[in-house]
Amino acid sequence: MEKKIAITFDFSTVSKNAVQYALESSEDIDILEIIHVDNSLVNSNDEATLKEKIKNDLCEYLSVESLPNNISIHVLHGKIINTLSKYIKEKLYDYVIVGSRDKYNILERWIGTVSLGLVKTLDVPILLIPRFSKYNKYKKVVVASDHHLNHKALLYQIRIWNKPYNAFIKFVHVKESNNDNYDNESKTIVKELFENDPVSFGFEVSTLKSKNISESLLSNAYNAQADAMIIISKNSSFMNALLFKSISKEMIEKSSIPVLFLHV
Repeated sequence: MEKKIAITFDFSTVSKNAVQYALESSEDIDILEIIHVDNSLVNSNDEATLKEKIKNDLCEYLSVESLPNNISIHVLHGKIINTLSKYIKEKLYDYVIVGSRDKYNILERWIGTVSLGLVKTLDVPILLIPRFSKYNKYKKVVVASDHHLNHKALLYQIRIWNKPYNAFIKFVHVKESNNDNYDNESKTIVKELFENDPVSFGFEVSTLKSKNISESLLSNAYNAQADAMIIISKNSSFMNALLFKSISKEMIEKSSIPVLFLHV
């Protein structure tokens, strides 16, 4: 089965870097579709003009004469998040790549970014690429672990995602109090990845205590020299949705390594 990914594009250096990252990591990807949303109310360019500009800008940025044959460019019109979400849901992509900046204005910090909007509205995996990230084959990945890891389907997602890389997976659970018990989740991880159907990659499960979940996860990932992080989303309640939004927003704004958002 062909693997198809979408890459959001807005002419920024950040989105151009995300395209370069996708190309360098695309050994097992058959189709790369670049999606640009034109939300201009006035002076809107026609689709052919925008496609040509995207192609020329990328060729210049990538220092190539032409784009690879597996890349196609799509131009949409409308409100950015709503238009992207609707299109991506219809096209059934395997995952979506989005570039993220390291600086946000006051309005973006208040209402959220396009990145956060897509993470909240889409059910497909979303790979967030920070501004200066360059692709290195994943050797170590930190998974922000919580009670969602009792879902066997989620561990299966991680297993399948890691198949091309065979990266060492470090499951990290940050508990806010001593009463936060993670024993069942740890047992599920060991049972699914080691006892029932052993994986080919190494993994470990660790727990730490902190009031600041995002900062602790990032510090742990940096100290472990992780190449990427995986965050889990499951909006099963209003409070969980608020907590996920807060953690996701901090990861989007602060992480200097790629972050993969998985949904369960």
